[in-house]
Amino acid sequence: MASPPRVLSGARAKVGVVQGDNIQFIGIYSDVSYTYAIDQQPVYILGRYSAASIDPVALEVVNISATGWRVLKHGPFAKTGGNFTQLQNLISDGYLTFSIYDRQSDEQGNQTEIARITQVRPTSATGGFSMRQLANVTYSYVGILMSDESGSNYEAPGAMDLPTPV
Repeated sequence: MASPPRVLSGARAKVGVVQGDNIQFIGIYSDVSYTYAIDQQPVYILGRYSAASIDPVALEVVNISATGWRVLKHGPFAKTGGNFTQLQNLISDGYLTFSIYDRQSDEQGNQTEIARITQVRPTSATGGFSMRQLANVTYSYVGILMSDESGSNYEAPGAMDLPTPV
């Protein structure tokens, strides 16, 4: 049996939202992109024109953009759509977790998660209609951490956290 291609393609990516032990796959997207950025700052010292070093100072939030087709009953507020918070639930809704799986390895029984973005919150929904075109949507999100199939990404022990409400 020939081995499957090792390079991923869009046809192999399945995007879903983790809900407990289950994943609700969302089949409306034609493009999903993310940005994982580490804030690096140069260290300038007296007596030197160039930076003496470049040091990490922060991990920026993960920015996620999902573009797709506006499918009826799968709009911005639907759990099988954008998963956006409705105004009346703005204070009480929790975080989302996004997961991207490789469909081809899944079909072979391996179920490879190629990306997981945790503590995600929706930030904007954009859509549009035009004559002789399919209606489209773009949903934007921010998340705190991203991991991939090589392992978990987490804050090191000893890091501070927000206090628990009393």
